[in-house]
Amino acid sequence: MRTITTIIFLIVTFVAWYLSALPRNYRLAKKSGIPIHFSPLSPANPLWLVVATLLGFSKLERLLPKFLFDRIKPTIVGWEARCYYEVNEQWGTNFILVTPGCNTIYVADPDVADEILVRRKDFGKLEIATSGLSIFCFLVLGF
Repeated sequence: MRTITTIIFLIVTFVAWYLSALPRNYRLAKKSGIPIHFSPLSPANPLWLVVATLLGFSKLERLLPKFLFDRIKPTIVGWEARCYYEVNEQWGTNFILVTPGCNTIYVADPDVADEILVRRKDFGKLEIATSGLSIFCFLVLGF
C-alpha cells in the first residue's frame, strides 16, 4: 500500500512540476500578438519524441480521441509531411503552440518566414534538434 501511495505521489508531483511552466509560457506567447494554441505535450520532450516515433502518426491518430489528437498533432515528428496545410487551415497561417516545455512558432506565410530567416539570431532552435537524441531517432528509428 505504501509503495502505491509513493508512486501516485511521484506521478502527481511530476505532472504538477511539468505543467508549472505553462502559465509563464502563455504570458510570453501573449506578448507576441500571434494567435495562441495549447498542447499538453511539448515537441522537445524527449520521452514524447521516443513514444511518438515508436507509435507513429497513424497509430496515434487511431488510438487518441480526435479533440486530443488535433491538439498534439503539431508535436509529432514529421507532422508537416502528413498534414501539409491542414493544421494552418484550422488554426491560422501563423500561430504559437504553447506547451509546458516550450513555445513553438509555426509559420505558413512566406513574408513572415523570410523575416524570420533574415533575423535568425532572434529565433532560437530547439536544443533537441541539435542533440544526440535527434541523431539517435534518425539513425536507429529511421526518422
